[in-house]
Amino acid sequence: MKEIIKTIILGLLIMSCSSQKQKDNNEARFFNKGDTVIVSSNSKIKDKIELQSIELQLYSANLKTTGTVQAIIGQMAEISPPFSGRITNSFVKLGQKVKKGTPLFELNSPEFYEATKNYFQSLLNKDKTEIDYKRQKDLVLNGISSQKDIEEAENIYQNARKEYENVNANLKMFGVNPSDVSMGQPLTVSSPIAGEVVRSNIVLGQYLKEDTEPSMIVADMDNVWVIALVKEKYINSIKENDKVEVYPDAAPDSIIQGKIYHIEEILDEETRSVRVLVECGNQNRLLKPGMFARIHFIDTPKESILIPDEAVFQSDKGSFVFVRTANDEYVVRGIKCISVEDGLSLVTEGLEAGETIIANGGIYLIKR
Repeated sequence: MKEIIKTIILGLLIMSCSSQKQKDNNEARFFNKGDTVIVSSNSKIKDKIELQSIELQLYSANLKTTGTVQAIIGQMAEISPPFSGRITNSFVKLGQKVKKGTPLFELNSPEFYEATKNYFQSLLNKDKTEIDYKRQKDLVLNGISSQKDIEEAENIYQNARKEYENVNANLKMFGVNPSDVSMGQPLTVSSPIAGEVVRSNIVLGQYLKEDTEPSMIVADMDNVWVIALVKEKYINSIKENDKVEVYPDAAPDSIIQGKIYHIEEILDEETRSVRVLVECGNQNRLLKPGMFARIHFIDTPKESILIPDEAVFQSDKGSFVFVRTANDEYVVRGIKCISVEDGLSLVTEGLEAGETIIANGGIYLIKR
């Protein structure tokens, strides 16, 4: 008898649970019609959905990252002697400010002697063959010489002129002004830019080779670059000339004002980042090449669409939200957005002001 009673009670419990489950399913019922989700009128899902009307609001991106200080390209020169030789004189000291063309050090170089010797020989040969060529032209005009003689003289002169131009160009390539050289003089190495001597390895009597490490570095450090790596999803939040605040690790309480000088076009596929060059004034010399710094990009406030992170879902096609098209009807809308701060996402594409979305509870409309 007891077994019969237990069986009856168990059956009633199963029927009760089944009835309750069926009731819950009926109350939570919704169905899809293409990209549209329609919620049944008696569904309990309706009580769990929170809606938000889309409105434009002023927003400034609060983007922070790190960067490395670097001298501006063209404002730092690593100086090595163009010829091997022995240092005979030094004209500047470490930390000294120099102008473009300021003599830095002097080098006694057999190679430079040979280069100047070749220069003067080619100059002399060019002048001699030019005189001979002009003489042959006069002789032809007076009927004393033939056309063949003048053509031969012209070829000799043109070859000599080309040789002189090559030797002249070689000296200039090594930073030597041919008009300033004289036979037997030492080589004077001058600064190619204005700035200050930030490194010097010059020792009197030292023998240097032309392929040695830079003997001196001159740099203009009044302005520097801070190279920041910005993730690709944030690139559209910044633009050239935007204001930037830089906090050097060496002086974390100091704020250095800067601006975006350039955003590079090539993405680093490993870091999924783009290099951004921030130009900063550096008159107080707080920023030194190689230093790390924290960077805060200050975007100009502009009208934007911000929605809760809970409103955004992901699929194999990208991000999407539920947009209300009618009472109890919601269409799946693909969007582009960036997660910013305070649990919000900045929508860059896919929504317009005046539309209504599910701000919370959209998870109940996703079939499992």
